[in-house]
Amino acid sequence: MKKRILLIITAFITVIMTAGLFVGCAETADSSRPEKNRDLFLFNPYRNVDFSTTERFKADFHLHSTNSDGTLSPQENIRRFSELGFDFLPMVDHSYGAGLPAGRFHQRPAGHTILTSSQVGAGTNSRANAVTWPWSDFGVTEYYNIIPILASEPSRLHHFGSFFTEWHEEGAPGDWAAGQDVRSIYRMLECATVYDGGQGRFEIFHPERHVTEAAGSEDFADHLAWLDNTESNALHTAIWYQELLNSFPTVLSMEMFNQDDRHPSRHIYDRVMRGMMPARPVWLSANSDDHGGHSGRSVNIMLMQERTEIAFRQAWEQGAYFAKSFGAFDPGLLELDYEYLDELELPIHERINQRFGDRWAYLPTVHDIIIDDYSGYIVVKASNYTQFEWITEDGVVVADGNIVNFRTNSAISGYVRGQLTRRTADGTIMATTLMQPFGVGLFNPNSWFFHFTGLDVTTA
Repeated sequence: MKKRILLIITAFITVIMTAGLFVGCAETADSSRPEKNRDLFLFNPYRNVDFSTTERFKADFHLHSTNSDGTLSPQENIRRFSELGFDFLPMVDHSYGAGLPAGRFHQRPAGHTILTSSQVGAGTNSRANAVTWPWSDFGVTEYYNIIPILASEPSRLHHFGSFFTEWHEEGAPGDWAAGQDVRSIYRMLECATVYDGGQGRFEIFHPERHVTEAAGSEDFADHLAWLDNTESNALHTAIWYQELLNSFPTVLSMEMFNQDDRHPSRHIYDRVMRGMMPARPVWLSANSDDHGGHSGRSVNIMLMQERTEIAFRQAWEQGAYFAKSFGAFDPGLLELDYEYLDELELPIHERINQRFGDRWAYLPTVHDIIIDDYSGYIVVKASNYTQFEWITEDGVVVADGNIVNFRTNSAISGYVRGQLTRRTADGTIMATTLMQPFGVGLFNPNSWFFHFTGLDVTTA
């Protein structure tokens, strides 16, 4: 018995000495680094994610049906995206502002009237726009395990994804004079926070398209020059976006990938976010903007404990997801061996997930995020990437590799976001995964990182 106690005491002393040795080594290794800024706080969008237990679900925030300018019916869209393994799907058809045919009209709240198409065309303020909802009214009889999301795309001065609400812009498509469309956008966002219990949430779609139109050029340098425009009446400048974002916390994200990266917007995001973080986070998304031929080019991987609309909404609000895209690479070129699966007698959703599972395996994947707040290290466990960059304001790359230190890296300004790229042997970009930005700055309890707590998603 005494011998056993002696062994235990010896082992304990050895552990204490070993720990002291490693602490000493860490301090010695750290002595050559810049002094750590102990005042910095890390605003972590993945703070509520337990990567050991969380599940991953696929969502696309942007696709169209024949109710606007898509070539597939709602039912055909649901079948196709189910075949690609998606879990959540909005039918984001355009509003009247795009000059496109409407899907149908909806009853307004008590005391309001239903508008005819002629009234809407004449510029009458309208909540009754092209909303493909509910799906059952549009011939949908089979959901293939897809969870439907109420959505539409207000499409006048700037295109938005509008979710969980039917509110749209006001006025007719031709009302572009005297800032009418700017007021229309603000009115739409205001209404969505007042009516329907404040349920409305929004994404800024393809900002590169609108900046290109405003700047009159597709050149990135011209985009950045335009974004720096400080004229009060200039549209789609950094100030224009910042004022809108600071006015409405319900605008949650910006679309970074659209179709085959036809509207690359990462450089715009990093310029718009200058000085915004960590007070005002904006998340990054990747969407197919499918009109019938781009299904499955992009996906948002939602990190959730359960497969429900509430959980989806919480993950989006808090930035608990990754945005992934094949970009300009055609995923149809992937050599997938799945012919035999067509003959298996499995439930359709299970068969479909097996058939297309390999497609998503080509995308860079984040398995875990480890944060040592004291030392300042962010360590990402990931696979399927050939390049890992950490990016801050103005698109500045502040570190390479899966580790970055937010306390000692003085180049980080306001935020840092991880970008994982997979390239082929000849250097062609095959796929990209975007992590959400980590805010870096002094602790601020009023930061919009804490605006959506996840405790009650029905109130903002």
